[in-house]
Formats: sequence, structure tokens, C-alpha cells
Amino acid sequence: MDEATHGQFIQPPELSPILGDNEQLQPTQDQLKAAVQKSREYWHQLVAVALSQHGSGLSPSSTNPQNMLSRVPAMHEKLAHSSEIRYSASSSDVLCTETSSTWAVLGESGCGITEKRQTIAELVQIGTSGSIPCRFEGPNNRWIGTTDENRDGDNYIGVLAMGWAYILSARLVEMQGEGARMRYTSARTRDRHRGPCGGVLDIGVVDENTLRWWEAILSRGQGWEALIARRPGGTYLAPWSISRTDTYKMDLKFTYKHWTSHPETTYGALSSRQAFEVLSYFALIHNLGSQFLIALTTALTFPTHNCHGSSILLPIPPTTSSASDYDHVDPITPEWKAAYDKLPYYMSLSCSPEVVMSSLCGMFWEDGVPCNMVSPWLHPVLNELPAASWVVDTPGLYHDILAAICRFRRPCISALWLGATASGLIPVVLRRLRKGNPLLHVNGYPWTGCPQSFMDIAGSGSYICEGTNDKIQRADVWRLLYLPPVVDDELSYEDFPYAPWAPPGHSTSQNCVLRVACHLHCKRHRLEYLHWQWTLRNGSVVKDQGFNTHPIEGFLEHCTPGIQQRLPIEFPEKPLDQEASRKASKEVFEWAIVNGEDIPPEEVYSDDWIHGEA
Repeated sequence: MDEATHGQFIQPPELSPILGDNEQLQPTQDQLKAAVQKSREYWHQLVAVALSQHGSGLSPSSTNPQNMLSRVPAMHEKLAHSSEIRYSASSSDVLCTETSSTWAVLGESGCGITEKRQTIAELVQIGTSGSIPCRFEGPNNRWIGTTDENRDGDNYIGVLAMGWAYILSARLVEMQGEGARMRYTSARTRDRHRGPCGGVLDIGVVDENTLRWWEAILSRGQGWEALIARRPGGTYLAPWSISRTDTYKMDLKFTYKHWTSHPETTYGALSSRQAFEVLSYFALIHNLGSQFLIALTTALTFPTHNCHGSSILLPIPPTTSSASDYDHVDPITPEWKAAYDKLPYYMSLSCSPEVVMSSLCGMFWEDGVPCNMVSPWLHPVLNELPAASWVVDTPGLYHDILAAICRFRRPCISALWLGATASGLIPVVLRRLRKGNPLLHVNGYPWTGCPQSFMDIAGSGSYICEGTNDKIQRADVWRLLYLPPVVDDELSYEDFPYAPWAPPGHSTSQNCVLRVACHLHCKRHRLEYLHWQWTLRNGSVVKDQGFNTHPIEGFLEHCTPGIQQRLPIEFPEKPLDQEASRKASKEVFEWAIVNGEDIPPEEVYSDDWIHGEA
């Protein structure tokens, strides 16, 4: 790749025009070659930018989790718990509360559906039947830091994330009230009077209550229990409940404060506020800065691990720990206090693992990439970049680069990507992407403000393509199918499409079902997220407008500023596999076929990608 010119912008490629007007679903070899070349140019430049940023530090805004709170609702107190389900990949059942979102159709027209409401039933987790396996096993990389703080410091995100898991769990216990409780188990880090161990953690000046909390947090096994509900089939714990399964030994270094109790005295578990203050004190005496809030987003990904049956792999803490002067601790920052106050919003997002995974996968979605071009679009970043020798030789660098790329492509969820990287969730994200079927959820865009599908964008202009009398983009057909029908037609398009990539090509008006044809001369419609509805234990319903009550005005493609690139970024060129494109195309077209009246008489529907095995 030629040296990038300073002041230029890195624009995502448009791959759709490469296909032209050809209605064949499977691209030709020449088309694939052209698409791969465009994709390589884009990803190579973006990796160069990411590496530059990785070396100079994170921007402070990229570590602020509040940026991802767009229309996320706040978890309410005393929620009804009425559904027990199990995800196919998980060994635990989850307890859910039944909720719903309400949407309205916007756009001027005389078709009769403007302002029509659509309610979508949802489930939010509030309990799990088993704790999530958690290990100190991630790369012991030093924390990169932000541009306004000390750089390249010891990485304590794993320790902090365990503390945040307790805080989130205790907060949910407090909100649920009767029948919920927090307690310590008999597990502890180790007897503090015995010999040395592999790691030492300086927790500062503590009293017995604080020391007991730290022993519970860092114990192997399950050191604390957040009981949410008892059901006939068993008990349910808070969704952030974890159990350490590694053999990493850790001892605590501390100074006594008001040491008056007998060592065998039992103590009540700290409240969420008390635990937050203890964890904040630890972060302040170690000058951890931005790690504190990234550790919160790390803990927010724990329920998603449970959903996908993966273990949490946290960065190994430093083997030695030395805190700053205990007597001169700065006050808790306003940003940290605000994070605690906003916990109900973070809890709602965290307890919706489908939305979390959809948002993480959505970082790779691009509007100009149709479903049959997914493989050439993702190939350079998913298959060639991780095979580069300079990436292979540095454990953890590949995921760090992806997190840096997210800061440019989807800055709102940058902190979430950093947290997912720290918890070891990114391999799960990449497996879904390589298969061409990233998880997609309708609430991802309104909740985070980051588009994740062609369905999140209304498009522009007339539905009938300019210069034609009867052609309509197939992507617009899908968008119109998802709208509430003008007249009940007994078709079933209530669920979101199965994949985020737009179908290529055009349909003709005579091949469109009535629910599409009746809108072809309307002005553009779009579905607008209005509010969330919580059902409480007493049967009452609460309407929640979300953290930011203003509607999302639309998505402007984020342009990445170019940098002066001194050395070329080398990717090994590997052969292209079209499996992701095949899978994505089958998923996209299957949504229209399964829910529709019949298969339209269009050539694209006879392709073996659609009718072959998934």
C-alpha cells in the first residue's frame, strides 16, 4: 500500500457497485478480486491508524462508557421474574423478566400506517442458575492509558472487574428487595497468616469489613453469593455471579485500621455503595485512572459470556503491588460517582446479552457491503491481519488493534469493545463473524446509537429507482416488509432479519407482495424507537424513555482521518473463502422466503446458495 497522505480521510469502500446490475447472487472471480483489493486498501490504512493511536494512548472519551447509553432504559426495582430459559451454548438456565419495546412508523404518506405503533416482546436477564467460570489467564499486557494520564501502567482491570461484578450484583439484590440477599461464602483468598504466594495485592488501609470483602472478591471458587430468586427448579443468582477456576495464588498486603475483632467474627456483606467506595479507594491509591471505568464495561460483558458458554479470561494482575501514599488519597472523581449513579442503565444493557453481542459484531457491519460480498469485505481483517508475523509474535495485539479500530468505526461503543477485549469475549465475536451470521438484535441501534444492520438505516429518495418505472432496491423491499401491514395479510415479518447484510440487486413492483407494493409511491418510512416497558412484581407497567430521550437523528458514516504512514503495514495475502458470503446470503434471503407467501419469480431465488445446506 502506498504511503497515506496527511489530511486525507479513510472512507469505507462501496462494494455494491462492483456487482453492477447482474442478478446473479454469486460474484465472479473478477468481482471478488476487485472487492478484496478495495477491502485490503481500507483495512490496511485503518490498521495503520490504529497502531499509531495504540502507541500514543487512548483518547479520554474512548474510555467513557456513558457514550454507549443512547436510549438504554434503566433497570427498575422489584421486577417480575416470569421466564426460565436456556441458551443452547450455556450450561446454566437464566431467569428473565418479560418486557417490551414500542416503536412508531414515521414518514409522510397517505397509506395509513404513519404513527402506527409496533410492540416487540423482549426478555431481560435478572438471574442465572450457575456462576460463570472466570480465570486470570489473559495476556499480562500493561495498560495503554489515555493521553491525559500516566501511560503504560500496571494492568489491574481483572481485579477491578471482579469488584464491579460484586457491585452490580449487590445493586440488583437491593433493587429486587424481598427474597433477594447478598452473602459471603466460606471461600477466601487464603489464610492471611500463612506463608508467601505467587501474587501480592496491596489493598491499602482496611478494617475487618473491608478485608473480608476483598477476601470474598478474590477467592478461588465462589467467594460471594447474590441470591435473586428461588424457583421450584432451584435458586437463581445475579447475572454477574462468577467463580474463579484458575490456580493463580494471591495474597493481600494491607495496613490495619481499627483492628478490634476476633479473626473468626462474621460480617455482613458490603452494600453496593460501600463496595463501590472500597474499589474506588483501591483504584485511587494505585493511580489506575481510566482502568476503573473500563473494568466496569469488562464486568458488563460477563452475562454475554454465560449466554455463549465461554469462560471469562481476565488479565493476570501484577505479581507485586505497591500503592501510593495512603494518607493522601484524592477524592472519588465525578465521572466515577456518575458511573455508580447510572448503574441501572448499565445493568439493563448488560442483562441483554443479545444486544451486547449485536453491538460488538456491528463494529464490522458496513452499509456498502451486500450479503454476497461479506467474505471479501472481512477477509483482510479477520483472516490476513491475525496471520501477520508482527501480530502473531505479540500476544493480545490483534484484539488490541480491533479495539483501536472500533474507536474510529463505532466510537460510541469504544469502551464496550475495550471491556470485551479485557474479558476475553472477542474470540466469540470473531467466530460469529467468520461464519457470516453475526448476532443481530433490533434494540442494538437505538440503545447504543451504533447502526448494526441495513435495516437500521431508512435509505433516501423515492422507493422506485430513478430512471425506472418499476424497480425497487431489494434492501428497501426488506425494510417495507418489516413495517406493520396496512391490511392484515397473515404474513409473519415480526422478527428482525436473520443477518445484517443487505440483499443485492432489485425487485420489480409486480413481484412485490401487497404490504410492499402499497408503499412504493410513499415518502420514506422509518421505524422510530419510542420507549421501553417494564412489568413490576405488583403487575404495574412502567414506560421508560431511556437514558437519552431524544430520538436518534440518523447515522453519518464516520470518516477516519488519515495519518502520515512511515512504513507499510504488511498483511500476508491468503486465499479467499466465500463461506461467510454464502452463509450470510442464505440467512438474508431465508428471512423473506420463510415469512412470505411464496418465492418470487426472480432469478436470484434459484441460486444454490439460498437452497443449499446452511
